[in-house]
Amino acid sequence: MLVKDHSSANDELKALATSKSAVLPSELPAEKKNRLAKVAEAKHFDKEFIREVGIDDHRKDIKLFEKASKNADDPQIKAFAAKTLPALVNHREHAQDLQKSLGK
Repeated sequence: MLVKDHSSANDELKALATSKSAVLPSELPAEKKNRLAKVAEAKHFDKEFIREVGIDDHRKDIKLFEKASKNADDPQIKAFAAKTLPALVNHREHAQDLQKSLGK
C-alpha cells in the first residue's frame, strides 16, 4: 500500500513538474539522508522507522499538502495536493497503529 501509493504520487508529481517545466530534486537532502542512516543503524529499527518515516515525515507532509490544497495558486498543484492528502493521512494513521502494537 505505502510503496504503491507513493510510487503513484511520485509519478504524477513528476508529470506535473514536467508540464510546468519545473525540475525536481534527484536525491534526498543531506539532512534527510543522515536521519535515515541513523534509523537504519538503530537497535530497534522497526520502531525508529515507523516513528521517523511513518509518523514524523507523514505529519510534515500532511501539513504541507493541507496548505497547498487550500492555498496553492496553481489549480493543478492544488488538485494534486488535495488528491494525495487522504493517502498521506491514511499512511500516518496506519503507522500510528503499528507504533502502538510495537509498544512505542
